[in-house]
Amino acid sequence: MSSSRNCLSVQFPAILLLIVIAFALPGSRCFAQSSSFGQQVRPILSDHCFACHGPDEEARSADLRLDTADGISYVVIPGDEENSELVARVSSDDPDMVMPPPDFSKPLSDAQIATFRRWVADGAEYQEHWSFIAPKKESPDGVTLRNATQAIDYCINQELDRVNLSPNGPADDRTLLRRVCLDLTGLPPTREQIDAFVEDRSANAYKTLVESLLESPRYGEHLGRYWLDLVRYGDTHGLHLDNYREMWPYRDWVIGAVNQNMPFDQFITEQLAGDLLPDATQDQQIASGFNRLNVTTNEGGSIYEEVFSRNVIDRTDAFGTVFLGLTTGCSVCHDHKFDPITTHDYYSLSAYFNSIDGRAMDKNIKDHAPSIKVPTKEQSAAVADCETQLAELRTEMAGPIDTVDAAQSEWEQSVQKSTGDHHELVLSPTTVTSKKGVEMVINDDQSVSVIGEVAGTDTVTIVASLQPNTAWQTLHLEALTETPDSRVGLSDNGNVVLTEIEVEKKAGAGKSNWTTVPIRTATADIEQPGDEFGIRFAIDGSDDRDKGWAVDGHNAVGPRNAWLVLTSLATESEEALIRVRLKYKSRYAKHQFRQVRLSLSTAMPDVPNKVVELVSVPVDERSNEQNAEIRKIYRSDYCTHADWTVLVHMEKGLVKTMASIRDSITSTLVWKELGEPRQAYVLNRGQYDAPGDPVQRRTPSFLPPMDDGLPNDRLGLARWLTSESHPLTSRVVVNRFWQQFFGTGLVKTSEDFGSQGEPPSHPVLLDWLAVDFRQNGWDTKLLMKAIVMSDAYRRSAHVDAKQLRIDPANRLLARGPRFRLDAEVLRDQALALSGLLVDEMGGPSVKPPQPAGLWEAVGYTRSDTAVFVADEGEKTHRRSVYTFWKRTSPPPQMTTFDAPSRESCTARRERTNTPLQALLLMNEKQYVEAAKQIAKRVTELTDVPTTQSRIQWAFENVTGRPPSEQEINELESLLHDLVVHYVQKPELAMQLTGDSSPELAAWSIVASTLLNLDEVVNK
Repeated sequence: MSSSRNCLSVQFPAILLLIVIAFALPGSRCFAQSSSFGQQVRPILSDHCFACHGPDEEARSADLRLDTADGISYVVIPGDEENSELVARVSSDDPDMVMPPPDFSKPLSDAQIATFRRWVADGAEYQEHWSFIAPKKESPDGVTLRNATQAIDYCINQELDRVNLSPNGPADDRTLLRRVCLDLTGLPPTREQIDAFVEDRSANAYKTLVESLLESPRYGEHLGRYWLDLVRYGDTHGLHLDNYREMWPYRDWVIGAVNQNMPFDQFITEQLAGDLLPDATQDQQIASGFNRLNVTTNEGGSIYEEVFSRNVIDRTDAFGTVFLGLTTGCSVCHDHKFDPITTHDYYSLSAYFNSIDGRAMDKNIKDHAPSIKVPTKEQSAAVADCETQLAELRTEMAGPIDTVDAAQSEWEQSVQKSTGDHHELVLSPTTVTSKKGVEMVINDDQSVSVIGEVAGTDTVTIVASLQPNTAWQTLHLEALTETPDSRVGLSDNGNVVLTEIEVEKKAGAGKSNWTTVPIRTATADIEQPGDEFGIRFAIDGSDDRDKGWAVDGHNAVGPRNAWLVLTSLATESEEALIRVRLKYKSRYAKHQFRQVRLSLSTAMPDVPNKVVELVSVPVDERSNEQNAEIRKIYRSDYCTHADWTVLVHMEKGLVKTMASIRDSITSTLVWKELGEPRQAYVLNRGQYDAPGDPVQRRTPSFLPPMDDGLPNDRLGLARWLTSESHPLTSRVVVNRFWQQFFGTGLVKTSEDFGSQGEPPSHPVLLDWLAVDFRQNGWDTKLLMKAIVMSDAYRRSAHVDAKQLRIDPANRLLARGPRFRLDAEVLRDQALALSGLLVDEMGGPSVKPPQPAGLWEAVGYTRSDTAVFVADEGEKTHRRSVYTFWKRTSPPPQMTTFDAPSRESCTARRERTNTPLQALLLMNEKQYVEAAKQIAKRVTELTDVPTTQSRIQWAFENVTGRPPSEQEINELESLLHDLVVHYVQKPELAMQLTGDSSPELAAWSIVASTLLNLDEVVNK
């Protein structure tokens, strides 16, 4: 309320003037009094004054606060408007004295100045901001309210009486049926539901209907989608490549939890801290994925610390929006200008979300750690069966095998003998290719090198001529370096992880297919320490990205070598070829060799000296440990006996089968806490590289403190949110539920319960419902039932001139709710009415058709979501909640109707009405398909022979009510004109329906017309 040029100076003596301060709710009536500070005065101060005289200490002018009782007491004399500095300054005509100053460009209106005067004259009663005071379940006007439904109707009717508005009567049965079906399941009523409800004249007919809808599995699918908007659920990472992210088990958990009527405090706790619960179940770990829904990146130019801090800030802002209903993000750079959230509060809160046991960069993979596998029962059984077979086989392989042991004795005798002459050949590559298109070159020394920009993962394929009539036994892989002090890998740290190496042979170009050359054993000169980094993992037939030959390149410089013992690498063809594939599939990006050379030998790999020494010990003098070690070395590295080879192949087959099953198992991102929390800091001006004061985990200071008995972690944070003393959580949740039914919350700004948000239209009702919700065990279905059973909900939506004049937005609810349906409901409704909707629940997200080129327009060529490929068959007719959500290009049939991108939390969607929406409803592929299917059903009605009766059937099927005579006549006339049109132009009928029948084409247009009726597009 000031500028650098002039500010509101304090002109009173140091003695503190008395001011009436009432820390209470704005009255116990269902509506706000005209002189209410919270309802009338504070919003003006917040909008016009707090920017300069509010919570933000750095931006505060004249050291004056108008957001606290102490601060405002310096400029107000209760009951004396003429001598109150506040009134004088806001009423002044002097541009150097008036507040707000002219260059602030937010002058007060005469009505706002009058509000200040009236408030001061009435005693200047000050109240804390309403949402920061714990709600109370008060009986308005001394009336005892027995349940939530009664509270809703009493408070709403009291407000209508105050403004002299009469409530509408109840909606007719069919209208009410359609309304409640759409609101509780997101689907229109079936003809069976319509007939049953219309014919049931019992007093409990509506109650019975509501209870059945609440028990429908469709309920969770519909209510769950609001939550998915709120928490920014998506199927991609959201930034740069925007690659696929496997998170749909979380979506299914949400739907399941809603259907099970999980108490909402538990719903909150399992998402915030499911991983911290004792003996956390798989479902609770899945729920903790809530903390992983923020957008992420692996863009090469990103600075890790910046991405890390951005992720933490995103999670903190999400917590503020989802659970507090506050714009906490306004405190990232400075103290909040309107609400009492300091930067220290913000970063202390962020400390609960900065200790994930995983990296900030997503590696462009679907399941960057921490993540878990979510197998089906069938997959778990198959893996268990493989593990049992593998354990039994390995027991057999570890024990005595007569034929193999006899071969071992012969080998031992020959170890120290000369191996005789042998032949070696350096392979001369004819081609070398990268699966990712990275540029490679064949060097003069027959090695191959990467010269282009290395990809995160890749497969390098080398093809060379194969010398015939030679029994090759060993393939030697040399990983070369430019100098002895160079590192062998292309990654930033110089390390390499070779996931798998495959060898194939072919008789000649075009003469036969490639055949696999089995690799029996392998040895390497250097293996990185660790259970998953041995050379054996590079020949196990698995592309497991967590395993492979790691060469320890980040610790030691110089080249590396591996020797692979082959089976059956011999050919008589002069045109024979050998093909070697080097697969780099590791989760560690770019961990690939810079330069490799391949050679073949007719000899086995040299036996190391330590093995020679072991074998040289006489058999009768060896210890059990030495015998076991010799057997292990022989069988793993040198044995070629057929009986052993069979067992090895069986083992590899089981390992490969098990790996294939595990690769097919769905994964999902979860939270895993570090053993010790990271130290958090205030980031000066929100800059990741400007840490300031260290801060500890703490809830915002203006809210009730966390109980000392609670753990100071996310689990304690969840318990704090749902404690009786918390003023925000239950209010915020109840308000969003109200918004779902009435289009607008009791607090219109459902994302902002702070000073800049709108005050509640019915404050006592909001508090009554919030407390009642908590006292009833956070029972969501009980609250839903209470709302839809109320007279306020069941009223006719008819509007008259008086209602439009007094309450154009229907905030007082003299009439029933009526507004345009959300995108998902519109699509699902069309599919349901046509009979196309598939009611399969859960599973991977699906891709209904959409216009070509949308993903390509925003996608990078290396992205796995760069090209959209629509699903086929029943998948395209699944409910919209299961639609694949690419954040940089969300489904256009959704965004056209105001669905968000889900890059950030959305507490309420905007609701627009545009020509593009009408074009979509009439022309989008699936809406047209639905219209054609309705037409097909109409033309196949053998028991409904007349045109008028068919019109009646189609009209009632779509709208839920029988048509009037005028409506029948108009539709009959339209149908007649269309039939004539398509008789004259059968090619257009064929183009529309794939059938030359003019009748089918005409009915398709009639059905489309019905689907576009105002009463169908709205509820």
